Amino acid sequence: MAGTVENSDQKKAAAILVVAVPSAEKRAQSRLFKTASTDQNGHFELKGLAPGDYDIFAFEQIEQGAYQDSELLKPLSGRAQRVTVKEKSKETVSLKAIPAELTKAPE
Repeated sequence: MAGTVENSDQKKAAAILVVAVPSAEKRAQSRLFKTASTDQNGHFELKGLAPGDYDIFAFEQIEQGAYQDSELLKPLSGRAQRVTVKEKSKETVSLKAIPAELTKAPE
């Protein structure tokens, strides 16, 4: 799966963490989560996705591993793109980066 990420100014966003989060019933399997970072042109490629349903998120900033917390993801679910990956499929998505202030842990 590949795609691009734009920031709030509709410009291609570099150094954004893109995360494929498996469907709720499979989230206990950490091996199904896949990550990639965007390049200087806002492009990314997620490799090795097993067939199944995923929510694809693009984070400006998030603590390492926090994307595996279902409670953190719940209010952000409307900002993800749902994708069904099939065997040997080549999906392409366009994402909007989730601003860092939405993913900061409460102090």
